[in-house]
Amino acid sequence: MRKMSIAVLAIGLALAVVSPTGAVRPPAQPVPCLYGFEWIHSFRFPLQADPHAAYSYIIVPKLPAHGIPVGFFVDAEFPYAAWFSWTIYGENADAVSLATDYKISPDAGSTNPFVNGNPVFTPNRHYRLLLLPPDIPPGKELAPSLADIPNQNMIPIPIHDSPTAIAYRVYQAFPGYKLGGSSGPTNTSFPSVYAVNYETGETLDCSQYNVVPPTIGRLPTDTPDVYNLYGTASANAPPGQDLRELVEGMRLLHVPEFAALQSKVGWQFAPQIDPALVTFTRPPRAPGADVSSVPPPDNCAGYLGALVDPRRIALIRLPHVASIFETATLAPNTTFPDNPQAAYISLTMYGAVVNTYQPDDPKSASLADSEFQRDETGGSTILVWPRDLPVREHEQLFTYARTQGWTLMRGGRVGPLTTANLLFRLKRPNDDYYGAYTPLVIEGVLVRSGVPCYFKGAAPGARWSEIENAADPMDYVASFQNLGNAAPQGVHCAGTAEVLDGSCLSRLEAYIEATGGKYFNPGDVPPP
Repeated sequence: MRKMSIAVLAIGLALAVVSPTGAVRPPAQPVPCLYGFEWIHSFRFPLQADPHAAYSYIIVPKLPAHGIPVGFFVDAEFPYAAWFSWTIYGENADAVSLATDYKISPDAGSTNPFVNGNPVFTPNRHYRLLLLPPDIPPGKELAPSLADIPNQNMIPIPIHDSPTAIAYRVYQAFPGYKLGGSSGPTNTSFPSVYAVNYETGETLDCSQYNVVPPTIGRLPTDTPDVYNLYGTASANAPPGQDLRELVEGMRLLHVPEFAALQSKVGWQFAPQIDPALVTFTRPPRAPGADVSSVPPPDNCAGYLGALVDPRRIALIRLPHVASIFETATLAPNTTFPDNPQAAYISLTMYGAVVNTYQPDDPKSASLADSEFQRDETGGSTILVWPRDLPVREHEQLFTYARTQGWTLMRGGRVGPLTTANLLFRLKRPNDDYYGAYTPLVIEGVLVRSGVPCYFKGAAPGARWSEIENAADPMDYVASFQNLGNAAPQGVHCAGTAEVLDGSCLSRLEAYIEATGGKYFNPGDVPPP
C-alpha cells in the first residue's frame, strides 16, 4: 500500500486580507458540510429509523477523477451514547466502508470511551477521521501535516465511482443529551465534516460536494432539538414535536440520493410462513442497510423482522434478553463494560401508518434495553395489540398484560408498499454471544451461525417474501435451534378472550417447546 503522508487542515489559518481602507479583516472560518437529519420519535414507511437513535447524512455526488483532489475531514467528539458508527455507501447504496465506535483511535491526550474499561464520561474525547478516494492517482500525495491521523481512521470513500452517502448513526444517547449524543450537560459539539483538498489541506466549499440543499440541511451547530426519551416519561416531550420531527425527516426524501438509501416498494413485504405464528427471519440486505462489518457476513440484513397481522393480537416471547450496556443508571465513574452480551437491543413496529415511541405508554411502538421489562428468569413477553381493538377492551387487556408482567406495544397497518413489521436490532454483540443474529467467522473458523440467510447469492432487489418459496421456510426462522434461548418467537391470538383465558399463552408455550426451547429458560442457553 502506497505510503501516504497527510497534512493538517488549515482551519482558521488563512492569511489575513487587507481591505481597501487598510483595515485587516479576520480570516474566513471554514464552513462544515450540511447534514440531513433523521432524528425522529414518530416513524412511517419508508422512514424506518430506530426512535432511540439519531441518523445523520451527508450526500456526495459522483465527482470527476481528474478534478480537485477532494476528501472529507471529520472533526469530532465521541458521543455520549451506547453505540455509534460511520458508514460509507457507494454504488446501489451498498455499504463499502465502516468505522465502528471502539475501533476508532482517539487523538493524543484523548480517550475513546467505547473501549472496554474506559470511563464513559471522560472529558477528553476528541478524534478525527479522513475520508479518501481509494483510487488516488499515481504521483498524488496527501498534505504532510495530517500524518498524525492513524491509518485505521482513514476511510475509503468511492466518490469517483458513484454518488456516495456518509451516514453517522448514534444509538441510545445518555440521559440529558440530544439524540445524537451531543449537547447535554457537557455542551458537547456534534461532529463537523469538511470537504478538503487532500493535497494541500485547504478547506473547500462543501456546498459544491454535498447535494443536501440548504432548504433542508443544517449545520452541525444547529442540530434538531430532539432528546433521547429513554429513561424518561413521555410527557417530557413537547406536544406535537414527534410529528414535526417526522415531517422534517420526510423532506429528505425529496433528495433522490437520500431516497435511494430507503426501502423500496415491495421490499418490506414480510413473508407469511404460518398465519398462526409470528415468525422472525432475516430480510435481504437492502440499500442503505446498517451493517455490522464490511464486507457484510452474508446477503441478509443484520436485524430480525416479522410480519404481524394488524387485525389480531400478537404474543411474543424472548426467553433471554441480551444483557446490555444500561445507560439509564450511569454514575460519574462508569466505565464501558466488558461483560454485556451486546451494547443495545430494541424492538420497533413499522408499517403504513405513523407510529410513535412513547416510553411507558401502551400506545408506544418501540422499546429498547430495560423497556423489555425482563422477568425474574431474564426473559420478556411482549403483547402487540391491534390499532382497531375496540376501546371497551383496552383497559381489560392492558390490565391483564401488566398483571402478567408483559410489555405492551401498539400494532401497525398494512399498506400498498409495506406490511406491518416488527424489527429486532442488536448492536455490538460480543463475539461469543450465541444470540447474535448474524454469522461470525474468525480466522476462517465459524464461531457463530446466527439465523440462516435465505438470500445467499440472491440478485439485488430480492423480495423478503421470497422466503415463502423455500422448501421449508421454517428453516430460516429464528428458533432455539439457531439462537438458543435468545430466539424471539410469537403467535397470533384469536382475540382478547383467548388472551384472558390463557389459551393463547398456551399455544405460544407449545410453539417454543416444539422447536426445542422453553418459555421460561433462565441463564445462558446456546443452541444445540
